[in-house]
Amino acid sequence: MASIKNKLAAKEALKFIHNNLKAELNLIPLDEMHRSKAHGFGVGESGKQFVVILGGSDGALQTRIITEKLPVLPLITDVTHKPNIYKGARVNQQNTSLGYKNNLFNGNQCSFIVDNLSALDQLIRWYVTGNTESAF
Repeated sequence: MASIKNKLAAKEALKFIHNNLKAELNLIPLDEMHRSKAHGFGVGESGKQFVVILGGSDGALQTRIITEKLPVLPLITDVTHKPNIYKGARVNQQNTSLGYKNNLFNGNQCSFIVDNLSALDQLIRWYVTGNTESAF
């Protein structure tokens, strides 16, 4: 795992998702773009959601992705599962800033630190495509 100084910055990850994955994977922004703490995305018709954490103590220095609880964790190089529930306010509100129901509310979540764009791309594709029944 990379040291925190060498990790993927959250704003770079968010830009990558918007520019490279949003249209292709039918990702729907669930929060207003001016939010500084977290940005949520819905996954097309599936109803799944994930959040990119931007603020807090580690947001600028690394990329944390919060997904809904998963039956199996991904086996992707440079993606580290964090077993503790993320306690940030955005993830623990019942609704997103645009009024969508928040599926990550009340601890229904898995948290991951992602070290680089390749790992981010693999994690988001793994989660979005529904291959969450088995390892990547």
